[in-house]
Amino acid sequence: MKNILLGGLLAIGCFAAPHQAVMADPAGRVLAIVAANTGEPVLGQSADANREAMEALLAQVKTAGIPVELYEAKGDQFSCDRISAILAGKVGSDSDGSKFAVQPNDTVIFYYAGHGYANDFPPTDKFPRLQCSGPQAMPKTDLSLSEVMDQIFAMKPRLAIGVADACNQAHFTWQGTPKGVPSAVGLKSEVVQALFLDYAGMVVFSGSKRGEDSWYANQQHVESLFSQQFFGAVSEELMLTSQSGTLPKWQSIAANAIQPILPSLLTGDITEQDPQVDDFPNDHAKHLRALQQ
Repeated sequence: MKNILLGGLLAIGCFAAPHQAVMADPAGRVLAIVAANTGEPVLGQSADANREAMEALLAQVKTAGIPVELYEAKGDQFSCDRISAILAGKVGSDSDGSKFAVQPNDTVIFYYAGHGYANDFPPTDKFPRLQCSGPQAMPKTDLSLSEVMDQIFAMKPRLAIGVADACNQAHFTWQGTPKGVPSAVGLKSEVVQALFLDYAGMVVFSGSKRGEDSWYANQQHVESLFSQQFFGAVSEELMLTSQSGTLPKWQSIAANAIQPILPSLLTGDITEQDPQVDDFPNDHAKHLRALQQ
């Protein structure tokens, strides 16, 4: 991710509780892994605001009557090793201490805010590697977003959602301008339930395409540019469909979430941050699909 001091915008380089038995919920749960590099000196404030925005979305999900389990890697506990331990079921949730264990009707959300860079292993991967080495030297220094999502999908949730707000290249570039985040008020529980319980497959977002940076805000406790756009797209879809009585669509969210983030002209440089999404249309098992319309 990239960080700029604009008072400002920042473009950052591409970089245990007791075990409890897990009972399957027939309606499905939302299991959320939120990894945010909140202790990083440059992007930490924005990463923390991103984390709060994700937790606000999860609170809306819980209010709609969907059980939520939250697993966090943040501050001094932000590391690839902790993320891997959560996925391996070795870390208790922040919600009730239960271990990460996916049931067939579950939706799993993986959200990452921190440094990243282009994945050259293989070089054809359009999604970034996540630089999650943490505040101290750790044996594992990075994770592939694609591999993390494949690991989650192999656990056979009904729906897997991946979102990474991280740079996708190895060099610094320039910044974008933030989009507005609509306020989600008056949401209908059945609309939230439809978005998180009535889809199957996998959808993965990242804040920039290969060769680009993802821009953060510094010296302000505000979400980074892509996260503002992503959470705004989710909030807008939930709000509009609650008002119209129609069903929410991940495809509509994706269309708004991946709009180009236009550059600031502060130094005369012109570039774009281009978010991307994949709903795996050519993979029958992974392809994102609505269970009812």
